[in-house]
Amino acid sequence: MLELPKHNRALIVASIDNNPYSQALAAKNLGADVLELRMDLLGIDSVDAAILLREQVSCIGLPCIATNRIRSEGGHWGGNEESRLEILEGILPYVDAVDIEMSVPEKNRIIKSAKSNHVTVIISSHFFDSTPPMEKINEIFRKGHKAGADITKIATMPKSPSDVLKLLEAANSADSPVCAIAMGKIGSYSRVVGGLYGSVLTYGCIGKAVAPGQLRIDKLKAAMEMLL
Repeated sequence: MLELPKHNRALIVASIDNNPYSQALAAKNLGADVLELRMDLLGIDSVDAAILLREQVSCIGLPCIATNRIRSEGGHWGGNEESRLEILEGILPYVDAVDIEMSVPEKNRIIKSAKSNHVTVIISSHFFDSTPPMEKINEIFRKGHKAGADITKIATMPKSPSDVLKLLEAANSADSPVCAIAMGKIGSYSRVVGGLYGSVLTYGCIGKAVAPGQLRIDKLKAAMEMLL
């Protein structure tokens, strides 16, 4: 299980998408709190490969989130859905958290398995073209919590600064742990200040950004420390 941060502080998650050991070591040195193993970007195609991946970074000493993102939610998984779910299920005994998309019909299968393994459940939604109305964002947070999320994550693409404020306001009023990220250049500051509004996770990169608007881990941490 992930140990959630204290008030006003988001955990810094480093997205690992290449050369797992080297990136994981760099992430720790840059100040990351958690590693996100992006299995869809790392070419993981079996449970055995997923377990080996986890073993490669075990000596780094940071908790790990298992993510195998589908294409419709911004990922690169190219196999069938059953294989994807099998990999997520198989890696559960070896990780601290798992990310499963809200849109997936079989998400309850992963949620149930994660709970039995005492693994933190992150239920995520991604909007790459817009930011939903606040009522919709609030509904997603409530729906995620009801479905069994320990953390409900939403990432949106703002068209204006007011969209970022809308997302942060929704996070601030949420009744359960959430992760709220506004992507792109307009939303990049949400990755820094999100903890002030109740967002418990923020995502950064080691080199090339894995998602629009990601900041490098050390720069993200420095900006957060100036404010928090």
